[in-house]
Amino acid sequence: MKKILGDTRLMLKCCVMYYENEMGQNEIAQKLGISRPTVSKLLKEAKERGYLRIEIVGPQEQNCYKLERELEEKFGLKEAIVVEDKHDSIFQKEELGAEVAKYLYRIIQEGDIIGVSMGTTLKMVPQYAKVKRFNKIEFIPLVGGIGEADMTTHSNQLVVELSKGMGGKFKLLHGPAIVSNENIINILRQDKNIKDVFKAMDKMNIAVVGIGSPIDENSNVIKNGYFNSKDIETFKERKAAGDICLNVYDIDGNIQNYEYNKCVFGMNIEKLRDVDKVVGIACGIEKLNAVIGAINGNYVNVLAVNYSLAKALLDYQL
Repeated sequence: MKKILGDTRLMLKCCVMYYENEMGQNEIAQKLGISRPTVSKLLKEAKERGYLRIEIVGPQEQNCYKLERELEEKFGLKEAIVVEDKHDSIFQKEELGAEVAKYLYRIIQEGDIIGVSMGTTLKMVPQYAKVKRFNKIEFIPLVGGIGEADMTTHSNQLVVELSKGMGGKFKLLHGPAIVSNENIINILRQDKNIKDVFKAMDKMNIAVVGIGSPIDENSNVIKNGYFNSKDIETFKERKAAGDICLNVYDIDGNIQNYEYNKCVFGMNIEKLRDVDKVVGIACGIEKLNAVIGAINGNYVNVLAVNYSLAKALLDYQL
């Protein structure tokens, strides 16, 4: 409870919903996944801190909480998380990771199965998830990952770190993220432990995924060799917009146009459409098309982005 009541971003979101959008406290509680008394306490705390005058004000210069509400309304999101821009990309990703960690602590309940993908921003989340609150939750990787690429961004590594920090159990997906052909995937999936991971994917109710760009030469997946020069050229020719769990998609969210996807050892992202809450994390304006494609494909329904990307999304003509 103390963690929730001290969450300034959540406090200001409640204020906007209650005072500007004229939502009832029960409606706000249902929307944010908290109790009605907690909503009441958050509103009271906002008054005590001086965040309420004639209009809602807060310590953030860029009024990120208003952008969150606008994103939720424009794209039909269950929730949006927006953080201020930082000059340093590492600090930017750390701030996003911290806010996503707070969100997970708020929504996770005992019995939940949480799927986790990969990425440099996503790897910041475990750094801010260091309080063990759960016993009966399970973290599962959504894509394989072994080899010389940055281990700290691997899905397997992230589920270990999140379980260590938040509590609960984890499963591992033993195998490379990319294989040379589909036959290898079929063989790998005969293993009992691997079957168990894929069965858990069918039952997961929360997923946290990084949204990447397969045509941005500065992206982590390209630097780590998941996409080679021939792949990138093909993606450009076929107007690829983004990737989630190394599944490449276009601006409309379609994945069928990319043969590469057949060699990904992990979850087909179309399964994300059946997951209750899917948190998509993206940082930087260069991810605009990737995020639009993820939303159009119904792969994410909760979005965590920085201020500039949030503004670009709001300016985007649907």
